[in-house]
Amino acid sequence: MGEWRRGRPKEFILSGKAKDILLSLYEKPKYLTELLRDVKGSPTTLALNLKELEYEGFIEEKYTPTTRILILTNKGIEAVKFIKMTEDIMKKIEISETLEIPKDRKKWILLLLNFAEKIKGTTRLMKYLFLIKKEYEIENEYNFVPYLYGPFSYEVLKDIEELEKIGLIKIDKEISEPKYSGDWQIIKIYSLTKKGKEISEKILNEIDIVTKQKIKEAVETFNKYTLAGLLYYIYNKYPEYRECKEE
Repeated sequence: MGEWRRGRPKEFILSGKAKDILLSLYEKPKYLTELLRDVKGSPTTLALNLKELEYEGFIEEKYTPTTRILILTNKGIEAVKFIKMTEDIMKKIEISETLEIPKDRKKWILLLLNFAEKIKGTTRLMKYLFLIKKEYEIENEYNFVPYLYGPFSYEVLKDIEELEKIGLIKIDKEISEPKYSGDWQIIKIYSLTKKGKEISEKILNEIDIVTKQKIKEAVETFNKYTLAGLLYYIYNKYPEYRECKEE
């Protein structure tokens, strides 16, 4: 990849129309009119960039009996790979610099996933948040209301969506066959991304040892339950959080 960078600097390919031309031709060779439609911009500016790219050996023209077609040279392909690599690095740097460690309630989801590694199902994750609040006296700022499957919080759903959007958790899906009859179920499986793991470790270093031990103990305790067993436990101990179906 280093060959094209020898000689005078080629910074012009990293921005502006020169970059757009290279990326467009990386998709496929194009006729000049097709390229002009794809890249857009002043015909004069595009013509100047095409001349320079051809002069520097990034692109070349292939002639047909009726027209000419523009293609990338090997040097041009290397340049596009460099552009993509640079953009990827800059994106990661930007995310790293702007991403703050959650100080609000979302941190409790990250901490649970840190100890559990993965949590299968939104219902289970929600119940863990409920139980660490009720049984381990960890004020996680989530408000729970009675629901068909016990305590429910819209705030948890909102925070899950946001944590996935900023790249701290990932959500895999598993299709579950119904035991008796009915529709197949899609179960979401929650885990930390690499960045989420790093952030959760930083949060762990900031909380006190007692809280840390409580979360660890809660995860170890309730991971032993099947989902049905966990719900049965909550229904019996916290019946006020179960909303009964109307007959």
